Amino acid sequence: METNNTIRMFHYDDIPEDLSLIPNSLQYIATDLGVNVVFQTADNQSEAIDILKADTFDLIILDMYDKATGREAGISILDFLKTSGKTTPVIGFTSRNPVDMDYQRSTQYANVLRFLQKRTTQDEIGEVFVEFLMNNGFVPSVCTYDKDNFNLIAEVNTIGLKAINNFLLKIKKQLHLESSTTFKLYKITAGLSGAVIFRVEYQINGNQRSFLLKISADREAIRKELSNTDHYKNLPAQFRLEYNPDISKELKNDDFAAIMIEYAENAKTLFDWLQTDAACQQPDKVATLLTELFLENGLKQFYAFNRSAERHKYNFMFEKLDERRISFIKRAINELRPIWAHHGTELIDIDLIDQMLFNQSYRQINFKTGHAQIMEKHLMLNHGDFHAKNILVSSTNRPSIIDTGGFTYEYWCADISRLMVNLFIEGIDSNSYAFFALEPQIAHITLAEQIIEGQPLDTIEVNIPQKGYFHAINWLNSNIEQIYPEYFCRWEFQLNLALEFFKFSYKSLTLPPGKRTLALMCACAAIRAANNNLQMSTN
Repeated sequence: METNNTIRMFHYDDIPEDLSLIPNSLQYIATDLGVNVVFQTADNQSEAIDILKADTFDLIILDMYDKATGREAGISILDFLKTSGKTTPVIGFTSRNPVDMDYQRSTQYANVLRFLQKRTTQDEIGEVFVEFLMNNGFVPSVCTYDKDNFNLIAEVNTIGLKAINNFLLKIKKQLHLESSTTFKLYKITAGLSGAVIFRVEYQINGNQRSFLLKISADREAIRKELSNTDHYKNLPAQFRLEYNPDISKELKNDDFAAIMIEYAENAKTLFDWLQTDAACQQPDKVATLLTELFLENGLKQFYAFNRSAERHKYNFMFEKLDERRISFIKRAINELRPIWAHHGTELIDIDLIDQMLFNQSYRQINFKTGHAQIMEKHLMLNHGDFHAKNILVSSTNRPSIIDTGGFTYEYWCADISRLMVNLFIEGIDSNSYAFFALEPQIAHITLAEQIIEGQPLDTIEVNIPQKGYFHAINWLNSNIEQIYPEYFCRWEFQLNLALEFFKFSYKSLTLPPGKRTLALMCACAAIRAANNNLQMSTN
């Protein structure tokens, strides 16, 4: 982008000594961004209007309150700009509540960028000023990215390059990087909630550094992740990334919030790593990585040591299916009905779904709630969104865990259920046409039934790009009882698989209809299996 490196600004304030405060502050910010500022000032309303009549500026800063007259003198200047047809952007300072003034801005003075409280902080005026500079081409883009990577382009467009630049400029300033420093963006992952995680590279003193930048329109989700850093610190140290203490706890603009996480190197997500030749052709490498992640001083100990005093029965796992999520599943059923009806399959049992989810009455279990097999168990601290794109694998095949905003106490098998369903539904057929085709999905139900029953999947005839997922699923199924030695119960695990399959059925933004239909079929298969296993264990 070509930039105009000089910005002409006019500043009116009826108190002469105040005319130096804002210019000095903005001059410092502009210099840091490589922008030259030329200021003209006035402390008299008539003089101000005469200057504005005779000259043109890029930005006007107005003190709305005139101490001498006790009137909102800045309004007269705004009226002059309006009647003379001048649309120069304005930042106004008021002694009144800026929220009240915003009504006037929206209805009468569209050229006002923001009303700020008189004697505002440097950060607040600086944030509005930087946003203006970026939106009007005074500051070049501080980041580059692969313009041929359509997945990356989609994520950049989701957030908007201006918003990303805004966050990176703030980070550059807080890290005290040179104004010439540029960042390079890489995609790590994106969530269904709309959050995007970029890996950001930059050079400092000839050395390459990188960090993760998570951006979301859901400010509450960002705040929750920050509040969950205490839980994150309970993870084994080898799996953690650190939040940079030199960066503001929460970066934000009008539309998004962001956080920066320390990160050392270019790693793959577990989802991508499982497609590599090493993972596909050498199952022992997959076993070594998952053993480190779960067993050898790994998540097994984390789950064991982080338990809630609360105890609940199996049906606690379905409490997260609130009215909103139930409505998503109902809509998915209605959308996908033509697909399974066309194939004449009976693998989707609407009565079973009605009883399990919509009426919250699982008859085979509720008839036996007094049996010893139906017991209360302590809740465990879980990641909450433990899929294969939230696990990073380093160049030395060491795992680390990211995206921790969902940490919460859940029923014992929540994390591993989410991971296995993600590997199966999103991993099988990934990067192939078959992922989008309808016919293969019904054939995959046999594989799902084997997973649900804990049987190993045969990998001999599997295509290379899929073998890594099969190896990972087989390892998880073989070791789940070791991961949860006190709590493991096959039928409870099967019900949690059903829950996760149901949630994947409404992922319309990331999954094609065939995969979502398969998820519904698998959910019903998991409920049937849980029913059969419970009957056998209680007879």
